[in-house]
Amino acid sequence: MGEFEKLKEDYRLSPLAAELVMLVLSLPPEHQRDLAAELKSRKNSARRRFLRQPHAESVQFSAGGKIFAGNMKNVSQGGAFVEILESDLKRLGRGQEVTLSFAHPNSTRNVKFTGEIARTSPDGVGIRFNAMM
Repeated sequence: MGEFEKLKEDYRLSPLAAELVMLVLSLPPEHQRDLAAELKSRKNSARRRFLRQPHAESVQFSAGGKIFAGNMKNVSQGGAFVEILESDLKRLGRGQEVTLSFAHPNSTRNVKFTGEIARTSPDGVGIRFNAMM
């Protein structure tokens, strides 16, 4: 029995899945790592409703009556990710309402949104836009 047939039988893989495994195994390790990273990226972007655009800009936003400063890393129609100081992160939580203003990535004008913190991570907050002001 050939490697391909053994793979299909041992792991109960479809012919397509077995072919993919064989192709990946034939790649050098660095190409396998690159392919794995690409597939992970595609999987994550498939979950997202809106395409993210890199958007490096210093921003300020308000939440709970306080002003916070950070660096926007990316933006989409649905929201943005903002890196903030760890000390500020401790004062923000999921579901908290925010107001954020920044330069539109495809224009010279500023836009202002209300939104809420959709997620926190060790380096910042993901903000889901609710309405443009």
